[in-house]
Amino acid sequence: MSKPRVLFYVQYLEGIGHVVRARRIANELVRSGCDVALVLGGNPIPGFELPGARIHQLPPLKASPDSYSKLLTEDGRPADEDYKRARRDQLLAIYETKQPDVLLTEAYPMGRWAMNFELEPLLARASNDTPRPMIVASLRDILQMPKTVEKAEKSIQLFEQFYDHMLVHGDPNLVRVEESFPPLAGCLEQAHYTGIVAPEADVSPGRRDETFDVIVSGGGGAIGYDVLAAAIAAKPFSALSKGAWLALAGPRMTEADFTKLVALAAMHDVQLERYHDGLTDLMAHAQISIQRAGYNTIADMLIAGCRGVLVPDADGGQMEQPLRAAKVAELGRAVVVREDELSASTLAAGIDRAMAMPATKLELNFDGATRSAEIICDLYRSYQGVQNVAKAR
Repeated sequence: MSKPRVLFYVQYLEGIGHVVRARRIANELVRSGCDVALVLGGNPIPGFELPGARIHQLPPLKASPDSYSKLLTEDGRPADEDYKRARRDQLLAIYETKQPDVLLTEAYPMGRWAMNFELEPLLARASNDTPRPMIVASLRDILQMPKTVEKAEKSIQLFEQFYDHMLVHGDPNLVRVEESFPPLAGCLEQAHYTGIVAPEADVSPGRRDETFDVIVSGGGGAIGYDVLAAAIAAKPFSALSKGAWLALAGPRMTEADFTKLVALAAMHDVQLERYHDGLTDLMAHAQISIQRAGYNTIADMLIAGCRGVLVPDADGGQMEQPLRAAKVAELGRAVVVREDELSASTLAAGIDRAMAMPATKLELNFDGATRSAEIICDLYRSYQGVQNVAKAR
């Protein structure tokens, strides 16, 4: 039985965390022999590539600063109906060309509701196809509940109407998906936990040429400035004031914010860089990681066995990072500093409290990318077998 042709739709509206996770999964699908087409709908990422896969870039869309439901083009203009129609038609054309055996949608239908204009037509087209592709939702372990009951019900209705399975990219020993999205409780028979989609472990047992006691990271950088500025200013007040500090601003931080950090870092003897290879390895040799509580940076921290001081992003009522931070804190691996309490003094106090915690690795499944590919291939074999039986009748 041949490996499936996979069409993987990924729309990122602000940061690049979703596409980082999707790329890891797509890479493992390629390694397993699948024919992969990755459809990207956010702003183009310089240097992004995925050897062995075909990448399709849709006309870019991003979220407005004040609402995820307001879509903007790459140059900041509101996306009108003609722009959306062109995207929808291009997406459907990609589907027609690819004729996938597996259609994989990232976040949707439990998120990315603003993309209904193109995803509902895609799902309807796929569902009416012969042979019909297996349709799978690729979901983060913590979801954002919609603000209205109607939208939550719509998500469940779409899942039940179109989808065969959901992949939950997490370990249920850390958090269960229905904790953040209770309406999913009735769909859990179709849920498959993959483990955390973490980077491949690259933690050397010896010492690096250059090590740091504290790593401060801003993720992609789009929302990292406040955390980095407060952390750098906290250095002289913390128990690690004499240690070596490295701050990583992130590739998407604005030049204006980065320039301000350069001056602040020089004042407090903190090494500042945009990006550094091997974040997990850096954390493994550090005593403390100060960071947001996004999916990918938490995975880095947990694999490394590093203590954390977490400042979860709660802007606009988001609950994903606050819940993730709380779960990690419950396991005794981090101290949480709320965003509305963020200052040099609160971070310094957080460092001191975190230093009292044991730095040990947790027994969680971090092989989520590989397991995702294995699960998709296994599910497709079963799915194809059922289709063959039905065809024979």
